[in-house]
Amino acid sequence: MEDEVQISSINFVTERESCVNNPKESICTVVGDTAYEFDHEIEHMTALTSLLSWLHEAINEKDHLNNKIQAFDLNSWAELKGLQVPEYPARDARVAPEDILEEWPADKVARYYKLKNTCAILHKVCGKDSAYEIAFKRMLKALKNPRQKSWHGELLYVTEYDPSVDPQRVKFVFDRYQKQHSDAQSELNALDYELEQAAKARNAASLDKYRKELSAYQITVEQLRNDFEEWKAAELEKVQKLKIRIPDNLMSIFNEVRNLGTDSVDVE
Repeated sequence: MEDEVQISSINFVTERESCVNNPKESICTVVGDTAYEFDHEIEHMTALTSLLSWLHEAINEKDHLNNKIQAFDLNSWAELKGLQVPEYPARDARVAPEDILEEWPADKVARYYKLKNTCAILHKVCGKDSAYEIAFKRMLKALKNPRQKSWHGELLYVTEYDPSVDPQRVKFVFDRYQKQHSDAQSELNALDYELEQAAKARNAASLDKYRKELSAYQITVEQLRNDFEEWKAAELEKVQKLKIRIPDNLMSIFNEVRNLGTDSVDVE
């Protein structure tokens, strides 16, 4: 500033350079200032710096408001407006047949496990390659070949095979066990199918419920987000349109500066 330059370069001493050999020749190199009061300059500098401080604070305040609005997110905006942003819908855990079994009546559960154990035990008794099946087939083979010869060196041995039980009775019991296994397995399969279908229906209903909740969530959040973006844009536009009001006591110095062609601030 001109006033500041003037004060900072003040000098109250006049300097003259003289030639010793010729005293008549003297050169005034520095002329001391005669003015020693700077009330006007100080007042002018104070007014100008006050204006700059005012404008600086006003601009900072606009930046602060702008940053404050920019810092808003959907949740903080909703809280400001007293709105509720819905939570992302949670999906229920997948239901297994075992979960359905736990909901069955005690007598039905007991029946299920009895069938399961019956099938397991009967499979060991009369299933493929079970001891009972092997013994029964060996007995049938013995009936077809009741005697077998075998040589041990020069000695001939004859082995006779006689069923120790009634073959017809054994077959009857074997068939009965297999029938029991087949009936138990058929009933067990029906219960397993019931469990699977119940679990499948429960999971399908849960998935349908989740999809509906997700759709409703997305619609609500999208609407809230649109409202938030509109609000944010409007608030930022308001801040940009804010004018800096110059106090009356700084208007004269502002007009002076503006007349110098430095009017780059939107004021009123």
